[in-house]
Formats: sequence, C-alpha cells, structure tokens
Amino acid sequence: MIREKHIKLMAANIPDAELVFIEGDHFIANKNAGEFNRAVQEFLM
Repeated sequence: MIREKHIKLMAANIPDAELVFIEGDHFIANKNAGEFNRAVQEFLM
C-alpha cells in the first residue's frame, strides 16, 4: 500500500500530472468504470 502523502509527492513531480482519488480498490476501472473513465477522459482533453 502506498501512503497518500507519497502518492501526492509522486504526482507533484510528474510534469502535467493530475491526481484524482476515486473510491474503490485495485479493480477500480472495472468496479467504478463511469467515474474512472470520466477522470481519464478529462485528463486527455
């Protein structure tokens, strides 16, 4: 498990990164596809 503060640090050091927290577990893209797909689509636009 990666700590939230480490995730934020990684995202802050990746150019043009956008950090989005979506409720769920490891299979978030499958179990919460709508919210996951919206986040990816917004990032790509």
